Amino acid sequence: MSASILQGLGLCAVGIWLFIESLSIRSLGYDALDAPFFPKLSAVLLIIFGAAVALSAALKKETKPQKEKSRRSYAKITLYMCMLVAYAVAVKSLGFVLTTIFFIIVSYLMMVKERSLKEIIYSIAFACATTFAFWYIFEKGLKVILP
Repeated sequence: MSASILQGLGLCAVGIWLFIESLSIRSLGYDALDAPFFPKLSAVLLIIFGAAVALSAALKKETKPQKEKSRRSYAKITLYMCMLVAYAVAVKSLGFVLTTIFFIIVSYLMMVKERSLKEIIYSIAFACATTFAFWYIFEKGLKVILP
């Protein structure tokens, strides 16, 4: 059994668990889309996409052995996980806007193959635009206070 099949089945299992947990959310009846709607929707989507991943991996005919992961890719994954922890810690003291902009810039520059001045400028513009969009949606639109 390949790793993709196991990942798909794992997504299905998480989706089923989320759906069962979402059944315990109280329905208040104040809105057309009640409180349990989005958790149930996301659980169903997880089940559907998990089944699609597992099915496509099962039907895929690949005889080549998979390449072994290089140390560099494991180092990048470890660095990214450490960055996520640092982001979660720093967002409380430095605030959402500054830490998110920095996190997106560094994440983007980790993913690009060659770091040119154009890519750095693009990452700064992308980070500022997406952070402002999220801040505006949550603070102004949804009235949720961000750290």
